[in-house]
Amino acid sequence: MIEDKFPMNYFKMSFSPKKMFLGRDSLRWYQKMVIVFFLLSLMLIPISIQSKNVPSIKLDALYPKLVQQLKTEPSNKELLKEISIVDGKLMGKSSDIKSSNIVINPEKTDQASLTNNVVFFSDRLELVDGEKTIKIAYDEDLTIHGIASMEEFISFVEENWNEQTVFYRTIGYTFLIGMLVLVSSVFLIFGTSLFIYLTRKNDLSSIKTYREATNLVMNALFIPTLVSAIFGMFHYDVSLMLTIQALGLAIIILLIFVKTKFNDKLVTV
Repeated sequence: MIEDKFPMNYFKMSFSPKKMFLGRDSLRWYQKMVIVFFLLSLMLIPISIQSKNVPSIKLDALYPKLVQQLKTEPSNKELLKEISIVDGKLMGKSSDIKSSNIVINPEKTDQASLTNNVVFFSDRLELVDGEKTIKIAYDEDLTIHGIASMEEFISFVEENWNEQTVFYRTIGYTFLIGMLVLVSSVFLIFGTSLFIYLTRKNDLSSIKTYREATNLVMNALFIPTLVSAIFGMFHYDVSLMLTIQALGLAIIILLIFVKTKFNDKLVTV
């Protein structure tokens, strides 16, 4: 009889509690790493699909003081009426109106001292708050004509900045959620393996090494991870996905124990 090679042996073991137990010493360390990244990839499928819906960032969450001042200072609204952007270029390089928070084309020597300001340059708009700076490049379709209030202007900045940074926010969002899933999966694997490894103190248990325990957990983790990933495609909730994965693993481990009692002599395939 020809023995199945990796990864087919892994998939064949993953659908039978008895085979999961008997195949607890079938994976080498590098194969276990491959399995971990494979399971992580399954969990990332719904995350990558939903990443296009990454939440927009509100301006008042980043610049609360600046937003408050923009709304309350009358001079800001008056100066905004003097500004025009046409074909991706700022029209009018200066104004006689002085504003507390809106600046047009400041000198380089003055830029370092700007804080809590909206700065209009010839080719871009910047929001400056000491350490944080948001940049919005002018494009041919960008215009502030018709904006009648500071609330509309703030919404305009939010919309354009979120639109221009959607790629970077998507990458960052996917990376952060991916790291969360990776850390959770690693803790789940090695934590569950530790509990199973402790059964070695029972004379009836055939599990004698931590390597066998981790192999058994990885065998049992495929179905819960697959179910969690499929569920996430239809109802995206990372915390619920991780709960389904952990609960599913607990159920599979329980089934393995019921079928085998963790004892080779009691197993009939």
